[in-house]
Amino acid sequence: MEGDLKALSVKKSHTRMSQASACYKLLEALSRLPFPAVISAAEDIHKVLALRSAGLIEAETSMPICRSGERKIESAQVTAITSEGRATLQRAWGRCLGGAEHAAGARHAA
Repeated sequence: MEGDLKALSVKKSHTRMSQASACYKLLEALSRLPFPAVISAAEDIHKVLALRSAGLIEAETSMPICRSGERKIESAQVTAITSEGRATLQRAWGRCLGGAEHAAGARHAA
């Protein structure tokens, strides 16, 4: 019984880490898109909601539609990556937002 509980705990922890990793990958992908970016894939909308809740992006969602007792958000519009989101990207990927032009400007300013 105790081994079953331990295995379940590890599985839940792995699932949470996988979900967080997927959110960070979406954040990185968003950093390469022009804003506003419209997201309509259901799995990505859930990630957008998580990123917005964490304060990493600014986003608006369409009004939830209720079908069969289930709420569904059909689209989300990401309007910006917050300063905390940019800091998270930089820590996670060592990536400077703003592209090559920004990096070149920083080198010339130094």
